[in-house]
Parts: sequence; C-alpha cells; structure tokens
Amino acid sequence: MNSANSSGIAGLIIDMQPHFLQNIEKKEKRIMINSQIELIHYLSERGAPIIILEYLGDGKTIEEITKEIDFSKNEKPLIKRIDDGFYHTGLHVLLKKHKSKNLILMGINAMSCVKATAEGALSRKGYKICTARNLIAEKEKYTDKEMNHSIENYYSAVGTFFRTEKELTAFLEKSLCSK
Repeated sequence: MNSANSSGIAGLIIDMQPHFLQNIEKKEKRIMINSQIELIHYLSERGAPIIILEYLGDGKTIEEITKEIDFSKNEKPLIKRIDDGFYHTGLHVLLKKHKSKNLILMGINAMSCVKATAEGALSRKGYKICTARNLIAEKEKYTDKEMNHSIENYYSAVGTFFRTEKELTAFLEKSLCSK
C-alpha cells in the first residue's frame, strides 16, 4: 500500500452502493460519478490514498468507481455498521498510516452518511475536510434550491466547499483544505 503521501490528502468514497444510488436523480447521479472518477484520477496521480467505505448489507461499491482504483496501492473497502465512517471501521488508523489529515469527501447521502463521517473526522483532532457539490448527493426530496443551500451551508461551515471537483483540484494545487 502506498504510504508516501506528502500532501496529507485522502479521498473518502462513502456508500456508492447500488442500494443508495437508486434514489438519486439520474442526471445528478451521472454528474456525481463522473466527477468522482475525475477526482480519483487526480488523487491517484499524486499518490494520495483513496478509501472506500461501504454500509454493511447494502452491496458493494459500484464497478464504475472500483475499476478506477488501483487496489495494489489502496486498501480494500472498509465496512461500516452506522452512518459515521470512523465508528469501528479502522479508518482513523488507516488515515494515520497514510499520514492523511486532509480528507476529501465523496458519496451518498450528503446530509446523513457523508455528514456523519465529516462529523466523525472533525471530532478527532487534526482532520480537515473538503468536498464539492458534484461529489456528493442526497436522496431526500427537497427542491434543488433548498437542498443545495443546506449542503453548501453545512460543508462551508465545517470545512471547505466547492461547486465542482475542478474548483477543488485547482484549490489543492495552491494549498490544502482549510478550517
């Protein structure tokens, strides 16, 4: 496994399983998956670890995502039993091993599992989080404006939030996640 991570960044892919994806609007799902693949390539080129978190009993992460990850350099998926990806999964130990303190969050559901994992990271000293609107999705039925407002407000308050993965990667070229 690659432990030479001079940037201190790790990508967390949360619950990108068919069970959760079936509730995401088709266009939003396509944009999210394509954006995640772009970010996986970006992180892989820089030697940053990519860690998959899967909810127990809800299947495997979709192949569109897993086929983009070199598992000879990255860990096998971690299984979680509750929304928080840090709770009894070994994620904290794995991130320590890779010297990753700057976490890029991707996945479903933005206001439950992704949020709980963000809170799990922030409750431990030293982690910083960032994400982009097109890297996360939410199944709940709100108007687009209400949902985007809630997601943006939360992630802007606790980390660094971007509209797109392209904005996020441009930021990473200059610095690391803040707050």
